[in-house]
Amino acid sequence: MSKLITPTWLISEIAKQFPQTEEVFAEYNLHCFQCAIGVVETLEEGCRGHGLTDEDIDLLVTDLNDCILSAPKKPKKLHITKSAAMEIKKMAGGDTLSVQANEDGSFCMEFRSTRDEGEEEFFCEEVPSVKIFASRESLERIGGAGIDFRDGGFRLEIHS
Repeated sequence: MSKLITPTWLISEIAKQFPQTEEVFAEYNLHCFQCAIGVVETLEEGCRGHGLTDEDIDLLVTDLNDCILSAPKKPKKLHITKSAAMEIKKMAGGDTLSVQANEDGSFCMEFRSTRDEGEEEFFCEEVPSVKIFASRESLERIGGAGIDFRDGGFRLEIHS
């Protein structure tokens, strides 16, 4: 991996790109993922604000990068059930749905007709005209997940 965390990274960027590091932050008694100032504060600034020493910051950065490097890779695909594909077809004019990861770690789905650069395209074999787009960042978090429609709403089912 060429993109390792350094103390100059914004806390919000770490949370966005590597949500699995929340546990490491908690081990250092840092609850940066819930802190609003993490949007403008670097890792080093946040650590200093909580009284961590240079040595503590170095250990934290090492532990964060170890966490990232040891995380299992998610499959770069999504599964769409027939019921979800049929509902998308019924609701969408162009039969396409985009799944996006938000900066706060949540996800949204939106209808649109074109795929953005770098997005992957998926479809249900039973309803191949329906397409779903997902960004690489989204797939890093939800790769291998299923999208279903039941009980009146779409469900994102993440498989461990």
